[in-house]
Amino acid sequence: MLAGGILQTRQILPQCDIIELRQKLWGHRCIKLTDLIDELTFVHDSFTFAETQANAVRIESDKHSDQLETQSVMQETRSDHPQTTSTSTPVVDDDPLAHLHKMSTTAGLGSQEYVAVNGMAVFALVLGLASGFALFDRLFLVIPLITIIISIFAILQIRRSNGTQTGLGLVGIALLLALVFGGIVGTQWGTEGFRTREDRRAITAMAQQLGENVKVKKYDEAYKLFSSRFQQNVPFKTFQERIGYMTESSVWGKLKDVQTGLMQFQTDESTGAKFAVVRMLINFEKGDRPVPDDLTVRKEQDQWRIEGFPSLFPPQRGAGGAGGGG
Repeated sequence: MLAGGILQTRQILPQCDIIELRQKLWGHRCIKLTDLIDELTFVHDSFTFAETQANAVRIESDKHSDQLETQSVMQETRSDHPQTTSTSTPVVDDDPLAHLHKMSTTAGLGSQEYVAVNGMAVFALVLGLASGFALFDRLFLVIPLITIIISIFAILQIRRSNGTQTGLGLVGIALLLALVFGGIVGTQWGTEGFRTREDRRAITAMAQQLGENVKVKKYDEAYKLFSSRFQQNVPFKTFQERIGYMTESSVWGKLKDVQTGLMQFQTDESTGAKFAVVRMLINFEKGDRPVPDDLTVRKEQDQWRIEGFPSLFPPQRGAGGAGGGG
């Protein structure tokens, strides 16, 4: 604006005399004072911008428009600066919780971090090893069964751990041991049960016949149900006296019947003789539960005979056979 004013001044001054500020001219025309930005506005003769008041207002409005334009340019410059800063500098989140370490729920998954071994998997492995005891006694068949149950729970826990637990290999070994040992014993038991089915029936019938003979006091018929080795060690008179205790007791009352329970068969490898240990259950009238006793039976000429009756005929010391002594 100052440059424009100087240019206008140069256009006016050469064509007229030097004019002093506030100098009154004829025709009530004068020179106005300079404004804030040193711009001279002349109202002088035909070389000035205007000679009327309307032209002066137009000049003042032009000056105001120039100022507004300058302010708009400055505002645009200020508005452009924050946009440049926002694009170049990311907004920083000052949330204090954002700086805390967050533990992943899938810790150890796909990384080299330590993964815990499932405790139930280790316990299942121990039970799997202990399942071998079932080879010595069938009562230990419960161990392989428990191993399978514990292994199932261990698998469920490991799969639900979201990769934070391991031990599927241990569970696999435990299941393999339980199935192998349990399968061996179960197969032997099933095969033996099929092969000895007729023998079990014969032994059960023999025990029931013993009870019926003793109940009606047919002691001679009951004596025939015992093996030859037993008869050598226990004379008939001794047998009759002792077997009479089964007929009637002051404590348990009269004999009701005789039943059998578990049976375990064995074979003497040297002689080929077959033996069996039989759980006998003796029921009396006054007894609330049967009286158990383990009989030893021997197969002679395709007939099962009693060779040991420990409750009434305890084994004699130094006796060579399995029967009792008098």
